[in-house]
Amino acid sequence: MFCKKVHLYFVALLFLISTGCRKDGDSTAPQVQVSIPGISSVIQLPDTFVVQVVVSDDQALERLVIDVLNLDGVPVASSASFTLSGNTATVQHAFIISNEQLRSGNYAIEARAFDGSNEGKAFLSIQLNEVPLRLRAVFIAPAFSNSSSTIQKLDSAWQLSDLVTVQDLNGMAVDGYTQHLMIAGSQFQPFQALPTGATSNSWQYAAPGNDAPEQFTALSVDPSNGLTYFATRDGFIRGFTGNGAQVFTAQSLVGYRTRAIVSLDERVITLQQAVVGLEQQAVSYTAAGSVLEILPVPFELIHLFRHIPGRLILFANDNGNGVVKDLNITEAGSPTRYLFTEGLIRAAVQLDADNYMVALPNGIFRYTYSTNLRQQINTGMVVEDMAYDHATGLLFVAEGNMIHALDPNTGVIANSISTGIAVGHIGILNNR
Repeated sequence: MFCKKVHLYFVALLFLISTGCRKDGDSTAPQVQVSIPGISSVIQLPDTFVVQVVVSDDQALERLVIDVLNLDGVPVASSASFTLSGNTATVQHAFIISNEQLRSGNYAIEARAFDGSNEGKAFLSIQLNEVPLRLRAVFIAPAFSNSSSTIQKLDSAWQLSDLVTVQDLNGMAVDGYTQHLMIAGSQFQPFQALPTGATSNSWQYAAPGNDAPEQFTALSVDPSNGLTYFATRDGFIRGFTGNGAQVFTAQSLVGYRTRAIVSLDERVITLQQAVVGLEQQAVSYTAAGSVLEILPVPFELIHLFRHIPGRLILFANDNGNGVVKDLNITEAGSPTRYLFTEGLIRAAVQLDADNYMVALPNGIFRYTYSTNLRQQINTGMVVEDMAYDHATGLLFVAEGNMIHALDPNTGVIANSISTGIAVGHIGILNNR
């Protein structure tokens, strides 16, 4: 009986202690105001800007947390946390935002103050203007190879260096958002995501087998969603985030291999070629990887671009001529938009939704979709590949072992360099 009374005594004592530590009847949240910067301030990144918060409470403050959030409520900078005391406080913190992946738009400063029982909040809307787009590097690689191949890097100062040597090669693409160079092997070399920035990671995906070349049959980094898509010889089509998380899986049609992949709204569009013969099909998939539509495409694909929402534009060769086609896979049609009678298209690149550069046997042309007109800007170049740099506005052209940078409006060559290799691929890396 004595033990039981002692036990009850200590339970009662602990209850009194615990309840005595609480703020009796405190139901008033702290008052919070973001006083600096001013309302609707515009901040040009990269920048360090000061946030000042004024807080007060009827009893006692304990803590303050300040964040800079995007429209989804996700922090875009490291949180600032402060231990407080007393009834009032004025706190300043310098936020350093140098993330070159942030895009221009509306963001919010959120301040949250705690008094031990309640939380008070304040928000202030600000405008962040993105870091100016700039050229970081141009990656240069040979065409398809079953032997050792060296990929080179041309920096923004036009200094050329060897970047990496791979066992074999069947494709290259650049992911500016996560700062990766994507490399697809041919027979033995795995798919590799090579980091090009301090915060990017390295990852890879093994080739499905090594019985024959072209273990990886297609590779692209989609500019609309930032995903890396690749297809393999065993028929699989896969999509990954730049940091290696798989988010899409589909299967090519039986007896076909996928040669090109592009996203279109909620669909993934592929161009597939029969393993035996030259028959080709455009095949669309849901985000879950189920087949939606199949459309025959009886011509040689050169490049497939997302044109506008719901529409693709295809550059191809047909009966000895280059053609521009609208690929309306949901409407089961591929009407010819323009015919290049000079011969076969060697390469094509997109400047924007309306303008494209096309390499033909007799030079380089600028094609405008809205007017359906073309303008020749260069003669005499035998082009192997082209890539457009949105930062400098220059068109990079591979001709033999040379890389030229030229104005896509006039054709004037701004710079040239000899690489020492037969160039087959060019990839542009910007800071985002």
